[in-house]
Amino acid sequence: MGLPAFLIIGAQKSGTTSLYGWLRHHPNITMSQTKELHFFDRNFHRGLNWYQQQFAGTCAGEATPYYLFHPLAAKRAASVVPGAKLIVLLREPVSRAWSHYHHVRRQGNEPLSFLDAIELEQLRLRGEVQKMEEDPRYFSLNHQKFSYLSRGLYADQLAHWLQFFPRDQLLVLETSALHRDPQKSLDRIAQFLGVPSVSLPSFPRYNTGGKYPPLDPELAKRLRAMFVPHNERLQQIIGDQTPSFALRASTD
Repeated sequence: MGLPAFLIIGAQKSGTTSLYGWLRHHPNITMSQTKELHFFDRNFHRGLNWYQQQFAGTCAGEATPYYLFHPLAAKRAASVVPGAKLIVLLREPVSRAWSHYHHVRRQGNEPLSFLDAIELEQLRLRGEVQKMEEDPRYFSLNHQKFSYLSRGLYADQLAHWLQFFPRDQLLVLETSALHRDPQKSLDRIAQFLGVPSVSLPSFPRYNTGGKYPPLDPELAKRLRAMFVPHNERLQQIIGDQTPSFALRASTD
């Protein structure tokens, strides 16, 4: 029983379930039995004793992708595990939003078309952060489920986390690179966590979300343009760990 040495804090629909599954096979890493503990977002009221019971081993970790976006998670995490290392997976924000939308549709929580949902997104989210700040036990379905474009504003979210954690405790990986060369990404994580690198025999992908149609190209182009200034700011925040989709934003 103890506290985690590291947290995989997001982003949602960016490969965190696959990474969690792979790390469970690393002999020097112990992942929580439940992937998404939601302690620093929805379960903080359960207390430290409950959280400690989820971990064993010297290099323990958990993966809850809502942490990156939740307004209270960073401050809470810093109060409990200030020395924890943070791993973030970032996916190109338009494809992430499209995948997120279909995920919520499959859950039966989204009655709107994607276009209608993103047009109403700010209205759906209005006042939700304030409610969470005023009532720590308040759960916002809208904030968690209907934040399709907002969750892709990675610069804002990482800047918030870096108010509470030093830069050298953050490792940023890109989803496309993770899937293109998973062993390389696993080696980077091992170095970051200070454990030996281990070669895994296979890298199955988990929670892929099944098949869904491609996003309309014109809408995708318009949304990518919307993210350009946010992706440019991302470069300023994380420097040499900037994902390729953000680097392309300046040249497209």
